[in-house]
Amino acid sequence: NLERERGSEGRTVRAGPQLKWAHALSDDLGVGLLVAAAWERSPERGALRYTGASVVVPLTWQIAEDWRAHFNLGRDLHRAQPSRSHSGLALEWTASQQLGFVAERFREGGASAWRAGLRWTPTDTLSIDLSRAHGLRADQPGWWTLGMTWAFRR
Repeated sequence: NLERERGSEGRTVRAGPQLKWAHALSDDLGVGLLVAAAWERSPERGALRYTGASVVVPLTWQIAEDWRAHFNLGRDLHRAQPSRSHSGLALEWTASQQLGFVAERFREGGASAWRAGLRWTPTDTLSIDLSRAHGLRADQPGWWTLGMTWAFRR
């Protein structure tokens, strides 16, 4: 995992391994486990330092051929601050074999937010996501996310 964030204090870079395992429970229900560790370099800290880990359990329900619902429940285990739970509920529509859309309501970092975006899948193992998110409170800023996922095996 590699992230770059640009805020009012400057640029922050986060990096670390992220592993995701998924298993089909039936033809229309799947469960998984995501484990990640993170190191961060921020303007105020300078050097790259370990900041914590996350554990997430995702559940996916195939509602119809082109509709899925995703539910995620997890915990962020921070090194220098209290651990926090996070969760999300998303609805995904697959418009074609290569293009899909997602809308999500989630809670992370103690705040609630929404996200909407699209996923382009040019190959069976590569997907690219672009989304816009915003906090539910008027004083919370919005942000864009561009992500790329490479699956080892499907």
